[in-house]
Amino acid sequence: MALRKIKNQAIIAAVIASSVALSACTNKETKDLKKFLEMEKFEKASDLYEKSGEKIKYDNIVGDLETSANDVYEQYMDDDMSYEKATANLEFLLSMAEDDLEKNIQEKKDTIEKIQTSRENFAKGQSLYDSELYLDAIACYDLVVEEDTKNFSEAKTKKALALDEYKLQVETNANSYAYNRGYSYAINYVREEAKNLDDAKAFDTLIAELQGKYKLDVIERADDYASN
Repeated sequence: MALRKIKNQAIIAAVIASSVALSACTNKETKDLKKFLEMEKFEKASDLYEKSGEKIKYDNIVGDLETSANDVYEQYMDDDMSYEKATANLEFLLSMAEDDLEKNIQEKKDTIEKIQTSRENFAKGQSLYDSELYLDAIACYDLVVEEDTKNFSEAKTKKALALDEYKLQVETNANSYAYNRGYSYAINYVREEAKNLDDAKAFDTLIAELQGKYKLDVIERADDYASN
C-alpha cells in the first residue's frame, strides 16, 4: 500500500514540524526523502515522493505517524503547542494515514477542536464574569466540556460563584427598585429574573421578604393616612 500523494510543499514541510521520524524505514527512497526533508529541500522531496511509486511504503512509517499524532495531542493538551499548529500537523498526518490510523488521528483532531472551543468559552466566561455579566458567564461556563481537563473543574467552581453573584445582584437591584419604584415593581422584577435560572424557586425567599415588606409598607401608609 503506497502513501497517499502529498499535494504541496507546505504539507511536506509539516513533516518536520510534526516530528515524523522516518529513520526506521529501510529502503533508499525513504531514507532520501528523510534527508531532503531535514535539509528543507522540499521540491526535491516532492519529486522523489511522486516518482517513488510503491517503494515508499505506508507500513514503514505507520508507527511513526501514530507516535507523532499522540505527541501533537499531548503537546496541545499541555499548552506546549498552539491550536493552529496542532491542527495543521494533524491535517498533514491525516493526508498520509489510512484505515484505522486515519480514524484515530481524525478523532484526535476532532477532540482538539472540541477542547479549543471549550477553552474559548471558558475564557469568554471569565471576561463576562469580570464585567459582572453573570448570566452570560454562566452560559459560557456551561459549555466547558469534560475533555477540557485544564478548565472543567474550575468552570464548575466559577459557575457557582457567578450564580451567587447573580443572586446578590438581583437582590441589590430589587431593593433599589423597591425604594425607587415600589415593591410591586421589585417583586415582578425578581420573578422575571427567576425565569433565567434552572431552579425556579431560587428567589422564593427574596420574593417572600419583599412581599412581607410590601405588606408592612401598605399597613404603615394606611395608618399614616388614618392619622391624618
